[in-house]
Formats: sequence, C-alpha cells, structure tokens
Amino acid sequence: MEWKTLWHYHLVNFGRPLGDIKDHTQRLRLFTTIGGDRLRLKLDNRYNQGEMRVGSIEVEAGGALRKLTVGGSTDVVLKPGETVLTDPVEIKTEPGQWLDVYMHIAEMTGVCAMCQTWSAKMWQSEFYPAGDRSVVKESVDLFEHLRMDVHKPAALFGISHIDVETDERVRTIALFGDSITHMSYYYDPLLGRVADEFAGRASLANEGIGGNRLCHDPAIFKMINQPATMFGPAGYKRFEGDLYTDMTPDVVLLMEGINDCSHGYQFGEEDKVPSFEEFVSRLTECVDCAHKYGSRIYLCTVMPASAFDKEAWHPEYESLRSAINDWIRGQKIADGVIDFDAEMRDPNEPSSPIGALMMEDGLHPDTPGGEKMASIVPLDLLINREQTYC
Repeated sequence: MEWKTLWHYHLVNFGRPLGDIKDHTQRLRLFTTIGGDRLRLKLDNRYNQGEMRVGSIEVEAGGALRKLTVGGSTDVVLKPGETVLTDPVEIKTEPGQWLDVYMHIAEMTGVCAMCQTWSAKMWQSEFYPAGDRSVVKESVDLFEHLRMDVHKPAALFGISHIDVETDERVRTIALFGDSITHMSYYYDPLLGRVADEFAGRASLANEGIGGNRLCHDPAIFKMINQPATMFGPAGYKRFEGDLYTDMTPDVVLLMEGINDCSHGYQFGEEDKVPSFEEFVSRLTECVDCAHKYGSRIYLCTVMPASAFDKEAWHPEYESLRSAINDWIRGQKIADGVIDFDAEMRDPNEPSSPIGALMMEDGLHPDTPGGEKMASIVPLDLLINREQTYC
C-alpha cells in the first residue's frame, strides 16, 4: 500500500489580507481518477496572518460519509504558517466518481492565500453561511471583489493536497507553469483524458501560478510600488519545494517563458528580461532537479502572445521566444518535448495565437484552446513508459 496524490493544487500567496472568514462551510467537489481504501488531506495555513480554526471536516464518496480528525480531534486550530495532515480515514474511493469535502471554517483571520481554478470543471468550491451542511440552502460568494469580469476564479481556502492509500500502481503527472497551467483550461480536459483512457492508473497535480516567471521573482507593480507576490517566486527557485514536498511526481510537464519574455517590458523592468543563456540555464537546473528525484520531465514550448498587449510589445520578445523554442525542440537533456507553440500559433502570423482558441485577452487559452492543448499531450507515453532516471 502506498499514499498517492489524488488532488493537488498550488496555494497562491497574495501577500496581503484578502479578508476574514467566520462560521462558513466550504464544500470542495472534485472528480477522482484513482481509487483507494483510505484518505487524508493537508490543512494549509502557510501564508495567512491569523489562526485557522476548523470546526469540522467531513468527506463523502460513493454514498459513504466520514469525519476527519487531526490527532483524534474534530476541532483543529492551525497557527499562522502551519500545515497539518489529517488522520487517515477509512473510506473507499473509486476512479470516475465525485468526492466531496465539507469543511466548517469556524474562523480564518487575515486570509492571504487560496487555491483557484477558472475552468472549474474537474473541481469546484462553494461556501455556505452555516456550520451544519445538512441545513445549507444557498451558496454565497466570498471575497467577491477578487472576481474579474472575464476571468472568474473559484476560490478554495485551507486545503491544498489530498492523498489516497492504494495498492494500485499509480502515476502522478505534475503540471508546472504560469497562468496557462494555473487557470486549468488545459488541466481539466487532460484530467478528463486520464479518466477516460487510464482510469485508476494516473492523477494530475497543478503547480501553475499566474504571472510566474522562470528566472526572476515577481515584477513590481508601479502603482503600489510593491512586488506582485501572487506571481510567486522565480520558477527555478520554487521548482523543488513545490513539486517534491507533498509528492514525488513520476512525470513533470514544464511550461514557462511567456512572462520571462514579456514582463520586463510590460512593467518597465527591462533589466529583468533574461538572456537566452540565462533562461536555458534555469531550465536545465529544473531538468536536473526532476531527474535527481527520478521524475521524467517534458519541456513545453513557449506559446505565442503578441496579440496580448500590442502597446507593450517588443520585437525582442519574439526573438527570445523563438530562440528558446528552437532550443527546446533540439535539446536532448529532457525526456521529451510537447510543442504547444506549433499547435496554437496562427499559421499566417506565427507570433500570435489562433484567435478562436483564446480568450479575449489574446494570451490565455479558453475552453476550446485548452482542449486542443490537452489533445496533443502523449498520455500513453507518459503513463506506460518506465522511469528512465533514478
């Protein structure tokens, strides 16, 4: 028997209080691709400024309902910065079913962090102004001011990882990247493919952060003269800790670069645009790290984005992006390449994506775009092939 990742999402640190939560029940509903006989989850108060008081946690799967405890107690208090695993609970989960987690948040003070999904097809969250889920009538929209007109993320607080104990041989595929990964428009259909083609044999973990750069820490927002903390630290710095703390993925798909090429120009920090040599060096560090842990790693080409902000656009961006993609396609250090650029670029204007596959911003794939990306990922190769490095 072995603990394997059922669900994992990056907890975004906003670096400032977004508000407080008191006496609300949070419901996480997620689609499972693997099964097991026992379950545990990670309660996560890492970036918040106050205590996280949990009144109760229940999990429901296949018609069974179980209470979760920590150290035998249903009442849990986490200090700022603290994480804890719940006690394992006996509950049968099966591939292809929906699992519900109900957590009564008695109080969370100075909430600075959340998990988010924009696609919200393979996991969703709801909040109810009550402590007893049996009397819940209507969901409410917490932190409504965080929701944007076009991008409407669902928020999840206090949970970042769920494991199941299984005797099946299960592959964990981790997606590491920026907002294109984070928003889940390609994560969700890829998880759907896993469920259809490899039920019980693989699961996905999402380590995307919107605005993340591989080579440099967050850009400075000039209007507030502070770093955009929610963009996360440089990808090469967070790679090992984010991917190998709660799990050891069998396969990593690494897709970074758009923000490295563009943020320096957009935010007036041209000295933070990496050289080609610097970017390749950081990619190589990540590949070496993955291999150190026995993971196979596939490098993804940098997608076109010249339609995003034409006023801030620089031809140097396209030159760097093209050089990086040429190197990715020709390198031999990683275990393979996924050429998203070749699939998503406009054949008549290769520096721009196909408009029909993108949101109105011209940068982020929408539902059809995410489905297109997911369709070219070589799942059979990722799941069936034996490990190369150990």
